[in-house]
Amino acid sequence: MKTPVILLCLSLFLAESGVRAQPDFAPGVRNGTVAQFETRQGRYTWNISADRLYATPEWTPEAQPIPVSLDKACQLGKGWLAKHHLAGFSLDEVKLFRYPDAVGIALWYGKEAKRRFYYKLKYRSESPDMDLMYVYVLLDGTVVEPKLTPTPDKKS
Repeated sequence: MKTPVILLCLSLFLAESGVRAQPDFAPGVRNGTVAQFETRQGRYTWNISADRLYATPEWTPEAQPIPVSLDKACQLGKGWLAKHHLAGFSLDEVKLFRYPDAVGIALWYGKEAKRRFYYKLKYRSESPDMDLMYVYVLLDGTVVEPKLTPTPDKKS
């Protein structure tokens, strides 16, 4: 009985003292991974570390204009696709997310984490090689570069 109480007190102390543990941002994924997406070319993984998160501006939707407008985010997404030679994609969906999506993040990083947001842009293509692509835009105007882990060649 003493062990759980001690652990609870220690975690509360660490949270109050500013020492921050690295939480899971998505189930089973560490280091700020926002998303993973499988394609025929391989797995795309987008990471946003806690340090990167805190470099973005805070935003309170009820009190101030958004730092990066929707049209600017769409321009950045289109530019990213062009830079990576991903032609033939059209915008299908845009969502604005509070970062990170994990429940209880304020417990780990503090209330200021609740004021961090990012755009997720979903693009569709008619190409059979890759029919979807996602682009993540932070509210400081940067596009998160994914890491591509190529699919291993399957030789029989």
